[in-house]
Amino acid sequence: MPATLFGEAELELPNVATVPQYSPFRYPGGKSRWYNFVKQWGLAKQPQTFVEPFAGGAHAGLAAAIEGLVKNVVLVELDENVAAVWQTILGEDADWLLERISSFAMSGENADEALRLRDRSRRDRAFAVIVHNRISRGGITAPGAGRVKQGENGKGLQSRWYPDTLIERIERIAEAAERIDFICGDGFEVAERYLGRPDVALFIDPPYPRAGGRLYEHSDVDHERVFSMAAASEGTVLLTYDDSDEVERLAAAHDLDQEYLVVSTTHHRNKKELLIGKDLSWLRGL
Repeated sequence: MPATLFGEAELELPNVATVPQYSPFRYPGGKSRWYNFVKQWGLAKQPQTFVEPFAGGAHAGLAAAIEGLVKNVVLVELDENVAAVWQTILGEDADWLLERISSFAMSGENADEALRLRDRSRRDRAFAVIVHNRISRGGITAPGAGRVKQGENGKGLQSRWYPDTLIERIERIAEAAERIDFICGDGFEVAERYLGRPDVALFIDPPYPRAGGRLYEHSDVDHERVFSMAAASEGTVLLTYDDSDEVERLAAAHDLDQEYLVVSTTHHRNKKELLIGKDLSWLRGL
C-alpha cells in the first residue's frame, strides 16, 4: 500500500477503489487519490467557494460540490475538448449525452465514427472526447496517444466502456450543477480574480513540469506564476506537484509549507509528490 510520509510518521493513502469517483474522465495522475486530503482540508478551513483553475477531470471540485463542502465551485479548463464535456454535462444537453452513452455499442468502428463526428456540434465533441478518453491508453488524450488494444481480460475496447458507471456519474454532476460554475478559459486569469477573498479555497493541480508535455495537450504552465499566485491569495491554498528541486525551490522562495507523499504509479513504482500550502497544520493532524 502506498504511504504518505511526514518526517518520521507514516499515513497510508487510501486504495483508489475505496474512494468516491465522481468524474467521467480517466486521467493519468487523476485527483481522486487526493480525495481524503482535499476533503479534510475543506472541513478544516470551511471555505465558501472552491476554485480549481486547472480542472481537467475535476475530481476535487466535483467532490466539493457533490458532497456540499462549499456553496460554490468554480472549474476552469483551457482545453476546448475537455471543456465541451463540462459544458454539455452542466448545460441543456446533459440528457442528450446520457442517452448517447446509453445507446452506444462500443467497437473500433463505432469509436472511429464518434471521433469523426466530433466537429458537428459541441455535444458531439463532448461525446467523442469521452469515447477517446475511455479507449486511449492510460486515459491520455494528448496528440499521439495510443489506443487500448488488449484491454482487460483480453476484451479490447469493450472492457474500457462502462456506460452505467458513466451515466451514474454524469447524473450526480448534473444534480449538483447549480453549485458549479464552469469557465473555458485561462486558469490564471480566473483564479487571480479570487486572490483577495479570504473565503476562497484555491486548489491548484497543474500539469507537472516533468510529465505534463506527454500527458496533456495544454501543458506549458508558468510555474513561477503558479507559486506567486498561491502566495498572494488571501484564502486557503493547496497545491499538488511532483517532487523536484525546482518545485521545492519555488515553494521555499514563496514561503510556502510543503509535505511529501510517496505514491504508487500505474507501473507500480513509487514516486514522491508534494502537497504545498500556506498552512498545512490540518494535514499533520491526520
